[in-house]
Amino acid sequence: MRIIFEGTSHGVPEAGKKCACTRIEVGGRNYFIDAGCDLAQVLADKRIPFESVSGIFITHSHMDHSVGLLPFYAITSWYYREADPPVYVPGENLVKLVGQFLDAYGYELRPTQKLEVVREGTFFDDGVLKVTAIKTMHAPDSRAFLVEAEGKRILFSGDIKGPGIDFPDIYDIDAAVLEGAHLWVNDYVDEIKKHNIRSVYINHYGNYLGRPNSERFVYLRNAIDPIPAMLTTDGAEITL
Repeated sequence: MRIIFEGTSHGVPEAGKKCACTRIEVGGRNYFIDAGCDLAQVLADKRIPFESVSGIFITHSHMDHSVGLLPFYAITSWYYREADPPVYVPGENLVKLVGQFLDAYGYELRPTQKLEVVREGTFFDDGVLKVTAIKTMHAPDSRAFLVEAEGKRILFSGDIKGPGIDFPDIYDIDAAVLEGAHLWVNDYVDEIKKHNIRSVYINHYGNYLGRPNSERFVYLRNAIDPIPAMLTTDGAEITL
């Protein structure tokens, strides 16, 4: 299983960084956690077949996590018609937005295109990848995801209110992809140790609003040693 960080930025534009979008590749299938950047362009740039996309999961409806769904639906409505991945969004408002967007351009969802609202607990399992949603407090519709495949457990925090507040109550995690946009990343130290997290990847971060988390990362890495930790960048990838 490969995890590829296609976009690692946050809601404030930064040069050379795309908004939140992480790809999971398992057995020739591609799954996406969040689509804050143009998902269709990501696929085109990497020469990834559109029909290989087997699931898209959105943690919450803020634009820097979801707006890239729109160009994906636009192009698959008329051109890449063989691309019919199940897409799970946080609420009915985003379902309506996709429908309104397509209607404005004279398109509509085809019967084979599945667009559903995420429900709490395990909501997706295709025999290759299983995804479980855990409610968080960042937004009314925000969730973390536990992703399981090939015997590995990966936690995607999504955006949270803070460590010690709504950190998902999940233990024995092979890899945790944790956000760094709304909190100090060094505050994760106790949670990483408590939840038996075996590797850490700080994602969705930026040096703005007085939070230079690329600097705070050094403290985090030293404090959790020998647990490996990475500050992600666009295009970085790991294998589990």
